[in-house]
This record gives sequence, C-alpha cells and structure tokens, in this order.
Amino acid sequence: PDAAAAAAMLARAEIPRRMVSVLKGESLLNDGVALLIFAAAVKIEISDRPATHAIPELAFAVPGGILLGIAFGATLAWMMRWMSGTLSSTLMTFVATFGAWILAERLHLSAILCVVAHGMTVAHIVPAHTPPRERVHTYAVWEAVVFLLNVLAFFLMGLQASEILSRLNPAEIWEACGFAGIVFGVVVVVRFAWVMLYMRTSAFVKSKRGKPTFSSNAHAVLVSWCGMRGLVTLATAMSLPGTFPERDLIVLSAFAVVLGTLVVQGLTLRPLIRYLSFPPDRSFAKEVAAAALLQL
Repeated sequence: PDAAAAAAMLARAEIPRRMVSVLKGESLLNDGVALLIFAAAVKIEISDRPATHAIPELAFAVPGGILLGIAFGATLAWMMRWMSGTLSSTLMTFVATFGAWILAERLHLSAILCVVAHGMTVAHIVPAHTPPRERVHTYAVWEAVVFLLNVLAFFLMGLQASEILSRLNPAEIWEACGFAGIVFGVVVVVRFAWVMLYMRTSAFVKSKRGKPTFSSNAHAVLVSWCGMRGLVTLATAMSLPGTFPERDLIVLSAFAVVLGTLVVQGLTLRPLIRYLSFPPDRSFAKEVAAAALLQL
C-alpha cells in the first residue's frame, strides 16, 4: 500500500495510532523490497545474460545500499545541528536524499534501500535535535512536494492510459480492461488473505508464549482493507522501457489497481471503520497533556 494514500484516508478516522504506524512502516519496507526486485527483474528481462548473473550483484547491492544510506543519514544529522533555524537545513534534506540516490546508483548499489535506510536514520536522530517550529516547516515542505508529485504522476498516467486505449481496437480494449480488472481483484484478495493469515498466526503464537497481543479480528480486517496504491505503483509502471514486452498492458493494469483501490477501498473505508466500532484512541491527547505538564 501507499503510505500517503492510507494516511490520508485514516487521518480523519478515530482508530488506534499503532495501526496507522504499522501501515506506514509496512509501506516503507514493502516499497524498498518490491522496487529492488522490480529493478532486478527488468534488468534480467532486457539483458542477454542469464538470471544467475544478477545474484552476486544483489548480494553486494543490498547491504551496500543500506550501509551507505545509514552513513548519509548520520552525516546529515550531524550537519543539521550546525544549520538549525536556517533555510539551508530544509534544502540540505533534499540535497542529501537525492545525493544518496545518485551516489548509490553510481556505485551500483540499491538506491531504493539506500534512501529507505537514509530516511529511517534521519527520522530516528534529527527530530531530537531540531526545534519544533523548524520540524513543522520542513514537514510542510516535504508534504507539499509529495502532493505535487502525486498530482503529476496521476496526470502522466492518465495521458498514457488514453494513448494505450487509442492504440487498441474495440476487442482488444475489452480484453485489456478485463485483464486489468482481474489483476485488481487478485491484488485485493491476496492482500486480504495474507494479512489475515499473518496477523492471526502472530496473535496465536504470542498467546501461546504468554505475550500480550495488540491485534484482533477487527484490526486484521481493517489492515487488510487498507491496501490503497498510489504514487509508487504509477511511477514503477511508467519506468518500464518503451520496448518492454506487454508494457501497455502492464501500465493499464497498474492504473486500474491504483484507481480501483483508491475508489473502492477508499470510499468504503469509513463505513467499515464505523461497522468495526473501534474504541477511541486518546493516547495522543494524553501524551500532549503529559508534555504540557512537563513544561510547567
């Protein structure tokens, strides 16, 4: 799922904060792993060499990208202490993020995992040494950039989908739309089955070990249904080379999955939350009150 899409849908709903954090973390790790596999698969498809040649490259690219991302994040955290309260601190976050990606690409490391590790390192270290006002400003800038990128991605995807449909005859259009609909159904069903199986198995194992479990059937159902796709799915499909086999069908299917999950799952999410009747989570208000008391 797309973290921005899921967070936007859940922002106005009173559900446990732990669940929102799980969905965001799931998206972050899933995107990194999925895009790594995607890049390797595309490289194997368009290359004349056998698939076994990619194994040593991946064995070097994965840990190397993670270590490079951690080093970039730690360096940025150290530099941010000297630039606190200036516009340069916000600009430096952009320079470091894109610089980590470019350097990882040049070194033939996993740029995706490098940026993920970089972001996690920065998020763990920087907030503790940054004034709240500056954090609000930086977060607002990044949220605006993500919003613009989402709009641009949907705009480009719409243009590509229109061109694809114009190149197909009526019989091929119905066949392609049917295939895209099947892909959308498989995506929804497989996620529902996997999340339910994993969360129920995890709860069972924890109960046998005498450990507390924080998930119920209602939590599992909601997490299963929060599978909205967004920018990453669109960008991945559009990044395929123009000569890639069945590229038009893949792009059309990606568009159907994004549109279907946002419309079908997004519009039914709030009624589902009301039906599941989650108890109100007031942990955030309690933490704010505790922080206010500490300031007195």
